[in-house]
Amino acid sequence: MLCPVEELGLRCSVIGMTAFVLVCLHFYSYRFTCKY
Repeated sequence: MLCPVEELGLRCSVIGMTAFVLVCLHFYSYRFTCKY
């Protein structure tokens, strides 16, 4: 069982990674549409 702090840190890291992936996909699709 995780402590509240560890659970919060894990949740924040998952949200941060998800946001990072979404931003990367957004910029990648933006660059792709600008190229062609």
